[in-house]
Amino acid sequence: MSIHSPTEPCFLAIDQGGHASRALLYDCQGKLIEQNTQSIETFYHEPNRVEQSPKEVIRSIKQAIELVVEEAIRENRIPEDAQIIAGLATQRSSIVCWDANTGEALSPIISWQDRRAGDCIERLASHSDEIRDSTGLRLSAHYGASKINWCLNKLESVRQAYKEKRLLIGPLSSYISFSLLQGRPNLVDPANASRTLLWNLHTLDWDKKLLQMFSVPVETLPECVYTKHHFGVISLKDRAIPVEMITGDQSAAVFAQGKPDPATIYVNMGSGAFVQRINVGSGPSSRLLESVVYANADETVRMSEGTVNGAGTALSWFADTYHCNDLEGKLQDWLNEVSFPDIFLNGISGVGSPYWKPAMSSEFVGGDDSGIAEKAVAVVESILFLIQANLDELSATGPAIDRLCVSGGLASQDGICQRLADLSGLTVFRPDQQEATAYGLAWLLAGQQVSWKEHQTGNEFRPGEGGAIRQRYHRWQQLMKLATS
Repeated sequence: MSIHSPTEPCFLAIDQGGHASRALLYDCQGKLIEQNTQSIETFYHEPNRVEQSPKEVIRSIKQAIELVVEEAIRENRIPEDAQIIAGLATQRSSIVCWDANTGEALSPIISWQDRRAGDCIERLASHSDEIRDSTGLRLSAHYGASKINWCLNKLESVRQAYKEKRLLIGPLSSYISFSLLQGRPNLVDPANASRTLLWNLHTLDWDKKLLQMFSVPVETLPECVYTKHHFGVISLKDRAIPVEMITGDQSAAVFAQGKPDPATIYVNMGSGAFVQRINVGSGPSSRLLESVVYANADETVRMSEGTVNGAGTALSWFADTYHCNDLEGKLQDWLNEVSFPDIFLNGISGVGSPYWKPAMSSEFVGGDDSGIAEKAVAVVESILFLIQANLDELSATGPAIDRLCVSGGLASQDGICQRLADLSGLTVFRPDQQEATAYGLAWLLAGQQVSWKEHQTGNEFRPGEGGAIRQRYHRWQQLMKLATS
């Protein structure tokens, strides 16, 4: 018996992340019908080079879409003729070069974590204030412009394609939509365009002066459109699925609880951790970012944002370095057992806001006889300390903060949520619906219906006695000031 009304549309949220491509199908009340996950690999070739395979990403998305729809029909959860409307959310700041004629990728997916083009950034240091005013971003090799410049200068296949006027370059979202949709559209939404350092957040379009600074020809870039737009159609056997929205993963995540609340800070903890609150007019701290997370003809939603590069990535580094199998399974017990861990200075993937140190050595500060449990908890606390440093900045940009709303893989650990509550002195709310990116995307696709929030239940972690962890935080702040000066 079908659980979905044949007269109502359902919403397919395609979430392309660092470790997997996922397809989640929701009904018109916001209830999950079916989901499918396809793992993908990230390649860390050198400390500053992080890539993914374009073919593998496209294959994984296609497979996830096909399987989620097939399973929903096979299990009689939707009728065969159900109307499906799709949206796509992707990693921001990752870029690809490809052939406009064949669609063949001419470069790997150069990840948002990649910092190979740091030299290009250093040459433009004198323009950092001007770039920030135009883009809302800090001058950083994590964003797309320097990666694009590197490809144009270093990859022969890219240079040749440009000479022959068949080169296209864009955020990962643009490559995916070009590869998946009928008619090969070459378009980009505000959230993904804004992470290139080439897009002006005031005009919502490519910035001529920035293009000149980074030597990027505008004709190679996708056309800028709104978040909600008819991007094209996915052809799935005898079914056509319109794609009506594209955005960034973190941009979608802040809508998982409905319209962003000015008294809430949203913390999404995955490979990186992203700390956001709605910009209510006071403007972001100069040490944070300003992001456009949604835009249409009538409305532009802006967020103040902090970014922690080494979150889940730091724990992966720890597991590999210390040969710790099943770190995730062991971590909860260690968080319960270890009360006084070492301090870890976390420079994994470079230090993001509010310190902005592209390269910093990571080190433990504490007793030489500390065991693996103490070191693992120290890495966790380093993530929380970086989040707290951003919370300190965000707390000064608007009304008083009532709570933190957390999501992402690390938020599944009760011990992490409780330590964050103790450190921040704020209630931490973890929704039962942890698929923040997919759920936020589906909510936007469905027309931002207030009724969806009725399904949102979760756990609250109230702050306890946090004197010890706050003392470690103050000590960590002193050490970070020295390390990043």
